[in-house]
Amino acid sequence: MSDQGAILAGIFGIGGVVIGSVLTIAKDSLSDHFKKKQSANYAAIHIVCVLDEFFDSCVDVVGDDGTEGGQSAGGTEYGESYLLPQVKPPSPPRYPHDIDWKSVKAGLMYRILALPNEVEEIRQYLADYRKHDWPPSRDYFDERQKAYARLALNVLKIASEIRKTYGIPARPVHDWQEDWSAETWLGQRLSEIEDRGKGARSRVEKGAADGSAQQEN
Repeated sequence: MSDQGAILAGIFGIGGVVIGSVLTIAKDSLSDHFKKKQSANYAAIHIVCVLDEFFDSCVDVVGDDGTEGGQSAGGTEYGESYLLPQVKPPSPPRYPHDIDWKSVKAGLMYRILALPNEVEEIRQYLADYRKHDWPPSRDYFDERQKAYARLALNVLKIASEIRKTYGIPARPVHDWQEDWSAETWLGQRLSEIEDRGKGARSRVEKGAADGSAQQEN
């Protein structure tokens, strides 16, 4: 073999090694990419299912006004009635232990993992409120419904973003749900509660102003 042939053979040999190495790296990279994608999809689907169930539980609490059959649900031995919660608040969402959280986008992961803390803050706030409001008044139920309505809307927003990011289908809509939207209903409930709160504050302020005017006279 001539020197030129030897050189060419050497070049082809080195080229073959390089190409082989590149193909191996590309193969491993693609394999790793698909594994991460599968892991992310697995995580997203399981998280969304957990959030959907948690969302429904929050909506149930928002619909609880302390009555049963249109009447105050609580009662004393003396026949006095009062409002009493009928729906147990949901426990913090519990995610599967085998989720690879590193496969979830950082911003979403933070919001998802922060939900249990939000639930605990609401529970503690309402527990403190109830210490000074027993039997529960309409104000307590307004605070309870408002807290869980806001939480439900936050959960809905997170679940919607996960669906959009990972291509997960929307929740199925049943025939009896076609003319009803949980998001719209929650917004309406919040507006009603806020309007009622504004009305109560206006009455208090008017009463205080009338009292001051009478003292001046």
